[in-house]
Amino acid sequence: MAGTWDYVKAAFNLRPLGMPVPPNWFAVAGFALAGFALPPLWLLGAGLELAYLAGFALNPRFRRVVDAQAGQQDEQDWQRRRDTALARLDASDRRIQAELEARARETVDHLAASGDAGGARDQETGLSRLAWVHLRLLGARQGLKRLVGEAKNDGWEIDEREREITARLASVATADQDPLKPTDPLKESLQGQLTILRERRQRQQDAAQKLTYVESELERLQQQVELLRDQALSAQGGEGAARAIADLGSSLGSTSRWMEDQRQLLGEAEDLFATPPGSLLRQSQPGRVRA
Repeated sequence: MAGTWDYVKAAFNLRPLGMPVPPNWFAVAGFALAGFALPPLWLLGAGLELAYLAGFALNPRFRRVVDAQAGQQDEQDWQRRRDTALARLDASDRRIQAELEARARETVDHLAASGDAGGARDQETGLSRLAWVHLRLLGARQGLKRLVGEAKNDGWEIDEREREITARLASVATADQDPLKPTDPLKESLQGQLTILRERRQRQQDAAQKLTYVESELERLQQQVELLRDQALSAQGGEGAARAIADLGSSLGSTSRWMEDQRQLLGEAEDLFATPPGSLLRQSQPGRVRA
């Protein structure tokens, strides 16, 4: 829902009948220019403008129109985010995401068809957020797999290089004990290289641990969707779905906090705590990414 300032801004820029320029702009400009010749017109213009803005901003019908436009813009923004995240995945992960969203849509559609409108709305909201977190986890897994793969390829090289540098440092330390020879500036450079190599190894080890966690979370979210679908198809109806949605919200909060801590891996993560519109599930098309 839009805020008070949004209503005021929409009223100020209102263009009836598709006019190219808001007529209110002409009114404001006219009073501003006329006020130079007759200053009291500034007060009159200000009063009329405030009355005009308040009249529209407080009008329930106008507010509903602005709310609808804001909601549509929000849906479009989320759709762009989804398409961007999907485009970064490989074909296999896009299929996995499409399958999860299809199962989620099936669950919501069944509840809606059974007459449980409230349960359908709750499910749609919860599953929309679940699908978004699942999509971000797929992106994280892709990056982690790349790091782990690199570790397998060059792990031996890091070990060998570390042994070589350690041996050279020992040689430099022995030379430093000779009072006739000044300290070798190579020592600082070698120590720097050793630090970098150890940081690379630690990063690769951390990536393997994070990959295990991400794999587990992806499986858990997929099983959660199956559970919600089973409950929707069973006799439990909305009551079971409501309990599952409550558990889902708590679970997703924990996952989102972990992902938010991984900013280097995920980039901006503020949207993990936002709730995508439920319509995102209805708009998504299996296996298709918009250009």
